[in-house]
Amino acid sequence: MLNEDSEHYNSNGTVIVKTPVWLDKPSYRLYKEENILVLRFLRNADGIDDINASTTQQEYIDKYIAKKYGYLEKKSEHQDDDKNESRQNDMTIESQQDSKKIKKIDEGYQKIYQTYIKETDAEYRKDYNAKGYSYIVTYEDETQIRYLMYDRDNQEGTKTQYVYYKNIKSTDGSWSMMDAEILDMYQYDYESKEVKDLQKTSW
Repeated sequence: MLNEDSEHYNSNGTVIVKTPVWLDKPSYRLYKEENILVLRFLRNADGIDDINASTTQQEYIDKYIAKKYGYLEKKSEHQDDDKNESRQNDMTIESQQDSKKIKKIDEGYQKIYQTYIKETDAEYRKDYNAKGYSYIVTYEDETQIRYLMYDRDNQEGTKTQYVYYKNIKSTDGSWSMMDAEILDMYQYDYESKEVKDLQKTSW
């Protein structure tokens, strides 16, 4: 259940949900109000005023990537045109590489969820923390949240590790990733698409 104090209802039928994150900026999510009991997730949001329901989650992600590399900022009218073109080409390549990486990470999320988590946790919802890192919420209620999060690639870049966490919520519904309990760790092979349960609950 969503904390009532963190919900912001808008005239266009959307709802912004603000989630407190301890020692970090709060996260925001945009929902569509289906009825008095059901809110349908649309996308992450930048704040309580980011209520455009026509913007998709993928468009939001693309916007985040663009902001990260800075190539949507207005170009200075005094910049050299050739340098601008070269800079834009470099950033387009970086953006494409970043998108490919996101796709590979998402494939790992899906494979691990289908193989190890689906039987116990019925939810699959992609979310982002305040720093822009993705995680998959697999279960959430008033008292706790469980989620799968990409951790890192191996040195060769052929395999990656994911960590399955659980957080107990405070009485106001807030929670912090810094207080997470590790439930398990998994490995995903980018090439073979195979997953492995590492059976680890600590670093």
